[in-house]
Amino acid sequence: MNKSVMFDAGLTTSAHESKKDKVRLLAFLPLIFVFAIVAVVALISDSSLTPEQRIQVFQQSGPFP
Repeated sequence: MNKSVMFDAGLTTSAHESKKDKVRLLAFLPLIFVFAIVAVVALISDSSLTPEQRIQVFQQSGPFP
């Protein structure tokens, strides 16, 4: 009276693929946030200098700006 049980493997593989996509997205989110923070800091620091101050910083840097 042994009954065989069969599972359809096609149904389980699609769920794993979507989990992999979510894991990949979650892995890139911190990297995206870091780049966004660096971009905002660079824009803020660049706008804090007047054109005269930028020229002065460039002239003080010497032959290797």
